[in-house]
Amino acid sequence: MGIVVDGMGSPVIRDNDIRNSGTDGIRLADAATFGAGSTANCLIGNGSGVTNTTGAAVTFVNNWWGVSSGPSGQGSGAGDSVGIDIDYTPWLNVAPTGCEAGPTFGDVPVTDTFYDDIEWLAAQGITRGCNPPDNSLFCPNDSVTRAQMAAFLRRALEGALVVEEAVTFTDIGGSVFGLDIEWLGSVGVTKGCNPPVNDRFCPDDVVTRGQMAAFLVRAFSYTAGSGSNAFGDDDGSIFESDIERLAQAGVTLGCNPPTNDLFCPDDPVTRGQMAAFLRRALG
Repeated sequence: MGIVVDGMGSPVIRDNDIRNSGTDGIRLADAATFGAGSTANCLIGNGSGVTNTTGAAVTFVNNWWGVSSGPSGQGSGAGDSVGIDIDYTPWLNVAPTGCEAGPTFGDVPVTDTFYDDIEWLAAQGITRGCNPPDNSLFCPNDSVTRAQMAAFLRRALEGALVVEEAVTFTDIGGSVFGLDIEWLGSVGVTKGCNPPVNDRFCPDDVVTRGQMAAFLVRAFSYTAGSGSNAFGDDDGSIFESDIERLAQAGVTLGCNPPTNDLFCPDDPVTRGQMAAFLRRALG
């Protein structure tokens, strides 16, 4: 736990470096509130950035949430989460002196297209890096394998999905992702890779963007909407319905910005792209 403010107090909380607390960076309880001037706080890597359990609205502006895009949770950024009944705007988009966190991974600079998404994924504990045991790199341009996708989804969703039946596959013996893959099958997110038998998972095969759409549609139970055909290159694809549902849910924007009238269903998904997909789906 970081800082707990309870009782009837309204202290000024300013210039604190609150990171990696494991739970709330700051928690308001009872009838507490923030005193005027509660600014320039640094909130990085906490289980939750700021939580307000008082039931009354409070103001907590001009603070740093770990990334320039601001807080997640009630916010739309990729930083520590902000709870309900908290006016957090504006926030600091540059870290206060002495509060700079720096990139989590050495190969994902702040200029990377997927920097905010990857930092968010790391803060949620969904990724641990790509070079154990150091895990100082993320390998954003590497393709995602089916086994790695199982691990990402299990870390993100275990406990949120119902186990339907025990499932195993004949080609995952000895895989470090074996338990993740079996979990993915048991909750109905994967059906295997060799229909109609589907007794194999093909853990080392790369995940295409079309396959990723199917994984996410099953995992998040996206339903079909009334939207029109979003992309011109998925007609006839076995994943066309999944791709359309993903687009209607706002999880995919396309693959050819700024036009984004294509999805590139057969292209492999990179780890950076996967971070963006998961952040949009979970956010």
